[in-house]
Order: sequence, then structure tokens, then C-alpha cells
Amino acid sequence: MGLDRLTFQPYSADGAHSAVRAKLQAQPGVDFWPHETFAQLRTKGDIEDCFAEHYQDAHLPTLTADFRANPVGHLVTMRCAPWHARVGDSTVGLIGDAAHAIVPFYGRGANCGFEDCVELDRCLDETGDDFPAALARFERRRTDTDVIARLALDNFVEMRDKVGSKTFLAGKRLEHALERALPGRYVSRYELVSFSTTPYSQVERRVARQRGLAAAAGVGAAALAALLVRRLRSG
Repeated sequence: MGLDRLTFQPYSADGAHSAVRAKLQAQPGVDFWPHETFAQLRTKGDIEDCFAEHYQDAHLPTLTADFRANPVGHLVTMRCAPWHARVGDSTVGLIGDAAHAIVPFYGRGANCGFEDCVELDRCLDETGDDFPAALARFERRRTDTDVIARLALDNFVEMRDKVGSKTFLAGKRLEHALERALPGRYVSRYELVSFSTTPYSQVERRVARQRGLAAAAGVGAAALAALLVRRLRSG
């Protein structure tokens, strides 16, 4: 996927766009532009017209020059296999972004790299420091990295499309209420991913189980309330 995140601050030394501009809406969000949108802005008029339409309040005296000097970049998800190979008498392995780079919408890229170090150390302990065997065993980590890669992309869609939805926000409020009412027992996906050591592959299963139980409890509560109302009316 491609993504542009424009900054109205001075550019960094390498010319990278690194900041975002908040939308002026009732529900604050972030402007996420498809790669193709900016790729189509070729002339000075194209560039100025686009920014005049979407950023009327921005004062950008060097817009065209800055835009052309900072080409559109890409954000990618890396999936490859295997993560290790025998090369002559040596065994080479990949960890971190080299094996499973992800888009930044969960903020877990560096954390995944640190987790790789912990997991590889565990694999070395389990194999008696047999490096080739440890790297082969380390491949089991793909179960978790595939999940966080998907969750990061899902979170991009959530931030782009859902933060202005009243239904979505109501669901979030309900989820936070359940977390407060059932501390440690009902935990949101974001909390599990960002503030726990729960393996990512287990996060999805736990969240699905929690939501299923919450839905069942909601149906049961509604049925009980309906029964009580019927008895009160009949009595």
C-alpha cells in the first residue's frame, strides 16, 4: 500500500514527511491520502488546486517547490519465507523488519523487533544454543507477526474510515465501560496489543471470546428485562 502523510512544519534533514495534519471536523482525525492521489498531481496548478480544496486554512508560500522536492513515499508490509537459510557452512537468519516489516498504525514495529530478540533467545535456550536449530524453531513466531501485520492494516482502515461514525464510537464507549466494570477480565484489543505481553495470535481469540460472551450476556439481559416487563403488565 502507499500512504502520504504531509507536514506543514519544516522538513527533516532527509526530506521525509513525518507529521500529520488534524482534520477540522466534529470528530478529529488524520488525513490519510491514497498514494495515487498525490501521484496524479503533476503540474503547479494540480498541486495548488488540491491544497486549496482540502487545506484552505494552510499558508504554504513554497508549496509547489516543497511538494516536488519531497517525492511520495510508500509504507509496506513485509511477508517472506523462510526466515533462515543455509549458505555454505553458515546459517543466516532474518529477524525484525527484515523478516516482517509492518505499517505503523499500531505503533508496534520496534516492539516486534524486541520481541523477536526475546523469542530467539528462548529458542536458543530450548536448543542448547544450536543456532541453526534455534532459527528453525524461531519460524513459529510467524503466527504472531502475521496477525500484527493484519491488525496494523485494520487499524489504518479504522482511523481512516470509522472514527467519524457514531455507531463505531458508541461501540468504543461500551467497550471502555466493560473494561471498567470487569477489570482484567474484559480487555480491549488495543490494550492487549499495546500494553500486555499476550501473543498477538492469542489476542484475536481472546477478543472474539470476550465479545461473544458480552453479546450473549446482552441478549440474556434483554430477554430477562422483557420477561419482567411482561410479568409486571400481566400482574
